[in-house]
Amino acid sequence: MTAQGNARDDVTLSVDGIEVTVPAGTGLVEAALHAGVEIPVFCYEPRLGPPVGACRMCLCEVAPGPPKPQAACTLTAAEGMVVKTARTSAMAAEAQNEI
Repeated sequence: MTAQGNARDDVTLSVDGIEVTVPAGTGLVEAALHAGVEIPVFCYEPRLGPPVGACRMCLCEVAPGPPKPQAACTLTAAEGMVVKTARTSAMAAEAQNEI
């Protein structure tokens, strides 16, 4: 048992090269905060309902996934996911700057 419950209820991912383990079902924006990385958001407010990624400020490079920036606020942390924010990804930085 871990402090967060049974180990199979947790997922481990990497955010800007920092490995973090969070409970399954954790949003990617919150998972990044657990790693000490802030992903900028504007339209995302968890108390208002499901995120839609409308403002596109949270664009990140995510693997596995399509080879294009993805809205982090709409994603859930997954086992083995590798996330690069605008701090470590030229693709994500360029996408955010275009917004």
